[in-house]
Amino acid sequence: MKAFSRHITANAILGIILLSMILLTACGAPKPWYRKELRSEVEGFVPVKIEEGDYQLFLIGDCGKVPEGDLPPVFEALTRQLEAADKNSGIIYLGDNIYEYGMPAPGDPERGEMERRMTVQLKPTKNFKGRVLVIPGNHDWEQGKANGWATVNREEAFVEAHLKRGKDAYLPDDGCPGPREIQLGNEQVLLVYDSQWWLHKHEKPGKANGCNASTDEEFLNNFKAALDRNAGKQVIVAGHHPLHSYGPHGGHFHPSNHLFPMRMFKHNLWIPLPVLGTVAVVYRKYFGNIQDIPNRRYTALQKDLDALFESQPGLIYVSGHDHNLQHLKRDGRHYIVSGSGAKSTYVSHGKNAEFTDAEKGFGKMVLKQDGTVWLEFWAIAKKEKRVVLRYAKQIK
Repeated sequence: MKAFSRHITANAILGIILLSMILLTACGAPKPWYRKELRSEVEGFVPVKIEEGDYQLFLIGDCGKVPEGDLPPVFEALTRQLEAADKNSGIIYLGDNIYEYGMPAPGDPERGEMERRMTVQLKPTKNFKGRVLVIPGNHDWEQGKANGWATVNREEAFVEAHLKRGKDAYLPDDGCPGPREIQLGNEQVLLVYDSQWWLHKHEKPGKANGCNASTDEEFLNNFKAALDRNAGKQVIVAGHHPLHSYGPHGGHFHPSNHLFPMRMFKHNLWIPLPVLGTVAVVYRKYFGNIQDIPNRRYTALQKDLDALFESQPGLIYVSGHDHNLQHLKRDGRHYIVSGSGAKSTYVSHGKNAEFTDAEKGFGKMVLKQDGTVWLEFWAIAKKEKRVVLRYAKQIK
């Protein structure tokens, strides 16, 4: 009788776990979220009309795990748009270009596969008339390990040799922090910096290695000088790490992570750890590892840059890192996350969100001649199994 009772109890527990899996998955099913005032416009989104003199800036990040075989739909759609664009355009690959540990040394058994991952994601740029720019993320720095600086330098050398578009196809150079200034027009400037340089705990370059900064203070002073030089212009800042996010790196998690915390690292690991799951979620939400915004070191970067950005109303900050699509508006500035080139993860929403989507895709900004700026997001619609326009909004 006791054995029967234990059997019933075990089955009941298993049933509860399975039911929880179904309910938690259903309540977190990915679909685009729009701020209330925009929801009536969803069906009417159309691509922005490109006129002579407009600058198109494509944004795609976290492409470092492109599967073998045919080019995925996101990259097919990106290819079509890049081939249709004129020379007054550019694309930024927003970091985490090679998972998990960046570009190995020549002769390493993994070298061939990592070269494949890098070349496949760059394939859409083959016939692109505009500028191609690749920036590094934490995975390109060997995921923050001791040989990160050498690893990111190997990736830079490979990308520049493969693209044959000059030394400025990969920025900042040589693992330096930046920022590097790129004039997009008379009134628009792009500031590119390496956010992993700030977070990296091991050896990294400084003034002795040809960089313009060795310390946090010098880096921030250089950033302020770049902003001051471009006062009154439309400033776009590009870095791998977001300063604000409703994704996991911002402390927002799918409800299922409380019961199945291993899904934070691999989506199909349905291992029930109910108590440990909540502990893991709480830790990352309020403390975080160094790749999470709540982490003390990361928070320092966020606060210091946001303080500098106060002098630049309308500034646009673009990033990857979280594997989703986001448009946030905060204190008159715009924060864009486009990190779902090859992977997608849960994203929530909140008072600063205009749009969020947990699907693979890419972003595009159109800088119009009249000074207005439009933002588009293109993402996979699973029912149609194709990439569609999810979002189109004038942000300035």
